[in-house]
Formats: sequence, C-alpha cells, structure tokens
Amino acid sequence: MQVILLKDVASLGRRFDVVDVSKGYAMNKLIPRGLAQPATKSNIASLEDKKRQSQAEIEADLKNFSSLCGALRSADSLVVRAKANEDGTLFQALPATEIATQLSDVAGKKLSPDFIELSTPIKHTGKCDITLSCLGQREVITIEVESL
Repeated sequence: MQVILLKDVASLGRRFDVVDVSKGYAMNKLIPRGLAQPATKSNIASLEDKKRQSQAEIEADLKNFSSLCGALRSADSLVVRAKANEDGTLFQALPATEIATQLSDVAGKKLSPDFIELSTPIKHTGKCDITLSCLGQREVITIEVESL
C-alpha cells in the first residue's frame, strides 16, 4: 500500500515522501497515529500544494532568521537580566523563553524560543555563548547575563 508521510518516520522516510508499506502497518500504526495518509490521487494533488506552501514557509523563516541574527550581531551589547545571589549563581536556570523575550527587545524583532539551543542550562552570571539555529543554519552569539 502506498502512503504519504505526514511526519518524518525514522525507518521509512521524510515528511511528504510517498512510500510503499504493508497494508497492516499503514492501517494499524501510521494512519491512526497521524504519521501518514493513503496515497490517493486527491491526496497526492494536495501534497504538491503543501510542498509549495512548506517551501515558502521555510524560505520566510530563513529570511527572518538571518535578519534577526544580523540585528543581534549589530547590537552594542546583549544583556539578559535574571535574579542571582552575591556569588553570581542564578536562583533559577535561565530558560530559552526568557532569553528569547529579552533578546527580542534588543533586536526589535520577535525571536522564537525554538531558535535557541542551550547545551547546558545557564546558571551563572557572566558571559555565555548561546547557539541560535533555524533549519540547519547556526549562529553563535555571546550574551552577558547580569543579576537584577
């Protein structure tokens, strides 16, 4: 049976791929979980529209991401404020949502928390490198964490 993948499936393929699977696998696992839909003529036609829309969204996201990174690079200082004790240890690890909110104010553009990758939680004041990532593009910026 041919199905159209609606999400990436590790053993089968990527989103929007048309793949052959057994009927039982499609009917019992893929379709009920929303991972695939039957590859009918109308579904394949709508697939082409979804691919075009998806490509346009990807291009818009990349353009927004690059302009946002440019605005952050040109900023004089990137300071994020959080509550900390006298030793410089934060009372609470700094979440990506808070970093995104404060950097959005600096850049003048909305920064999605999904763009921020934190390898380890930020728990101390001082300089810290964070990685911004969008669809394979990565940008490392240095922020200064200050106590309130």
